[in-house]
Amino acid sequence: MWTGRLAALDSVGDREDLALDGTFGVSHARIGDRLFVFAAGERDDGITILELLPDNSLIAVGSVFDSPEVALDDVNHFATISINGQTFLYADAQQDHGITVFRVEADGTLSPVQIVYDDPETTLRGTIGEMAIVSIGSETYLLATGEVDHGVTTFRIDSQGRLSAAHAVTDDLFGRNASLGGARGVTTATVDGIEFAIVAGFQESGLAVFEMDGQGQLTHHWSTFDAISMYFELNGVIDVASAQIGDATYVFGAGAYDDGISAFQLGANGRLTLVWSVSDGVGSSTLNGAEVLETFTTSGETFLAVAAYQDSAVTVFHVDENGRMTELTTLRDTVATKFAGTAGLSVDVHEGRVLLFAGGLTDNGISALELGGGDNLLTGTAADELSFGFAGNDRIIGSPGADTIAGGVGHDVLSYASSGAGVSVDLGKGTGSGGDAEGDVIREIEVLVGSAHGDILIGGADSDWLLGEGGDDFLFADGSTGRMTASEVSALLAGSAMPQASAAAFDIELSPEPDPFFGL
Repeated sequence: MWTGRLAALDSVGDREDLALDGTFGVSHARIGDRLFVFAAGERDDGITILELLPDNSLIAVGSVFDSPEVALDDVNHFATISINGQTFLYADAQQDHGITVFRVEADGTLSPVQIVYDDPETTLRGTIGEMAIVSIGSETYLLATGEVDHGVTTFRIDSQGRLSAAHAVTDDLFGRNASLGGARGVTTATVDGIEFAIVAGFQESGLAVFEMDGQGQLTHHWSTFDAISMYFELNGVIDVASAQIGDATYVFGAGAYDDGISAFQLGANGRLTLVWSVSDGVGSSTLNGAEVLETFTTSGETFLAVAAYQDSAVTVFHVDENGRMTELTTLRDTVATKFAGTAGLSVDVHEGRVLLFAGGLTDNGISALELGGGDNLLTGTAADELSFGFAGNDRIIGSPGADTIAGGVGHDVLSYASSGAGVSVDLGKGTGSGGDAEGDVIREIEVLVGSAHGDILIGGADSDWLLGEGGDDFLFADGSTGRMTASEVSALLAGSAMPQASAAAFDIELSPEPDPFFGL
């Protein structure tokens, strides 16, 4: 596995005018071309608004503290949504047993819209878990849990962001065997057009699956518990996340006491089938106190980001089409960052760039991180590996093994110059065969370099550079041709030259006779 790494951009710690003491949940929202970040200061009973500037500096915009107008006593987690050009932030507060609705203004400041408190129609007593938002038909719903109420409530969201209770269920309705005891995180997932809600039962170390209809009604389908299998990592399950990969839907549960994560495939009948597990020391070294899960997709691949409280670390896994998790990169808190006791995590994927915001309950602060930023040199081994460049102008060295390669945004070079045999690579189809390219899956490559042997290099729909190197090569492209000097090639491979938008294909003349070139 070779991939762009996690790196810290900037951090902000607590001060008198901010609400970052005991930083817990983290969320973000893009408004126009500005990126705002929201951090819950659990011990400050408030929310701090920050902005990540174009120069990657993280600055505080302001704070909102608990008052009669807002319910932020022991504020914990957030959810955000955009409706008709307006952005709304939902904040749950454990001691207030309620949710405050804010409208996010153009400058990132928060304007209170509504407070919803626990009542006989809801299950918000002790609300502390991650919330979820889902649209079914013409309706949009917020799902929130209550740890003390051992339940989950669906709220209808109107055009002004306001909430009205639709349905609530508690563990007592099922004889305390629905694994809703100490309900914490909740997520949603779709299988064959059926919407499901999955709830983490922290006290019962289990997951509860409900079908959710267009009116927000919940019907219990399935529950599973950590004690059922020695392979489950659900002891003290605190958060859940989901992902659609191809035709399969996967659900991930974080076991805070097991220091691990289990991946399940969700069936159309609502049943969960274990497909993979990782734990601290087995498949990962930084899952001690796994606290928050966030899934995201970029470069056509699915990833899972994990915040681990005890390890004070953020880890990113790749998730393949079978639900298997492979650790890609980890970043631990240092003296220069502010996410010790990592309890909050939010992921922003925008124009191919992956940003993560991590909150530190112990550090009383927040750090902005980037995955794969800058120009990376990725060199593999003979094993089947994953190579993801993410952002930046990356150089990826093709190696033996059936590899998955994605350059990400930027101008990325994939070189098979060290291959012991000729390669055949089609950037349009994203496939490779022969030599070190055998079995490779290839995406988002702008510069393709062949081997010293006879190669077949085929460009994609966009402008590509095809570099034949030695041997009798066949180059196929869809645009104009050109020649490169040795110095130009050296500059390109060194990263000091980049393709021009008009370039389509080039052949390096290292063999005595020119190689055939075909424009398509």
